[in-house]
Amino acid sequence: MIKKESFKGRIILFSILIMSFLVVFLSIASAFLLKEISLHITEDSLKAESQEILNDLIDENDGEECKLPDVRISNICISEETLKTYNPKNKESVLVLVKDNKVIYSSLPEFPKNISFQSPTFQLKLKNNDYLFSTVKVENSAIPGVSLILGRNVSDLKKTLNVFVLSISLLGIGVTFLGGLIIYRKLNSEFKYLEDLILKIESISEKNFGNYKINCGHQCPQEFKFLAKTFNNLMNRIFRLVENQKNFLSNAAHELKTPLTVILSQVEIALRRERKQKEYREILENIKEEISQMTDTVKKLLILSRIELDKQKISFQEVDLKEVIKKSINLVTPLAEKENIKVSFKLQEDKSLKIKGDKTLLIQLFVNILENAIKYNIYGGSVNIDVKNTEQELRVSISDTGVGIPEKEINRVFEKFYTVKECDLKEPGTGIGLSIVKEIAELHRASLKIESKLNKGTTIYIAFKKNL
Repeated sequence: MIKKESFKGRIILFSILIMSFLVVFLSIASAFLLKEISLHITEDSLKAESQEILNDLIDENDGEECKLPDVRISNICISEETLKTYNPKNKESVLVLVKDNKVIYSSLPEFPKNISFQSPTFQLKLKNNDYLFSTVKVENSAIPGVSLILGRNVSDLKKTLNVFVLSISLLGIGVTFLGGLIIYRKLNSEFKYLEDLILKIESISEKNFGNYKINCGHQCPQEFKFLAKTFNNLMNRIFRLVENQKNFLSNAAHELKTPLTVILSQVEIALRRERKQKEYREILENIKEEISQMTDTVKKLLILSRIELDKQKISFQEVDLKEVIKKSINLVTPLAEKENIKVSFKLQEDKSLKIKGDKTLLIQLFVNILENAIKYNIYGGSVNIDVKNTEQELRVSISDTGVGIPEKEINRVFEKFYTVKECDLKEPGTGIGLSIVKEIAELHRASLKIESKLNKGTTIYIAFKKNL
């Protein structure tokens, strides 16, 4: 049973009403149009027949001597026999002659004696019958002001047409009822799929949230298949967002746990007994260093979270890669000077290097690579940046003279929170920097490649497509 307030009920009711209106309207309009066409055909037939009769009467009776009950029209005499001869064979027809709006002859006594013509075609009801009349004026100077009126009984025609109109209307109502039943059954079966989808959606819970997929079956209408697919895609995006938030909180807790533990232990050491000012200073320096490390970790986590959560909101603009690299070098210069590292930037040609991208994220990409190249370099080492401009790509290579990466760990350095274990690092990292590099590169559809040899250095290659 259709609930009045239900969406399905409103759709079905609206569809039936629209179809009913169209069918009934078209049926009645068609019937009335047929009625008008039939009367118009009758009218044209009367006009043609009137003109023919009038021409014959004038041609055959010109100059005859008039005797009662003959009819004289000026100097033309028309005999009663002639009038009877030209009276229409159809007994339902009427022949009338009028001069100066007065009837001078009528085959039907009930026809009005005086008549004023408002239109060449008119209808009169005589002897409980409907007549359609057509008037033709005589174009003859010898008999001015004379008109011939020919009429035909259209009562039976009107009755037939009225019956036809009624039949068409009833047929339209029948078609409407049948069509409404078909629409109801069809829409009801279609909405059954939608109701099944709703039940499946309602069955989603925390336990099956991550891997739940709704499917409306092979016979499901294409629109509902698309709806199910769209919903599944939405659920996947929501699941990824939730997972990203969970990972962010988990990673933040993991990365902040160690420095917080160090800070707590330093504070406990400071509180165990009275110490000299120098010892307190050393403890505070250690705490400051750990806080600085925490700040850097949180900053990188926020960048990583922004990239993962706001991919759809990031808009690309035309960016000069040369300016991006120069800005990145300026940002890491204090760190390079501290370690006595020389950073050089080489260009094949001194011209702009245009690509499509997010300038802020691209600067972050190069800053992270350069920071790693400086932190894990030897004191007094070097970092070289080289850009090659080809027809399809801009290829950037960043090489350092640092400690290098073991071959078996190269493929893992872009993983989140992964740190190289089998090499002598003067300052262990957080394992976030290169994962940020990977995310930004993928966002810009740039390819990444890394080559490294222990105690000789590392080179990272980035290829940006010009037509992104």
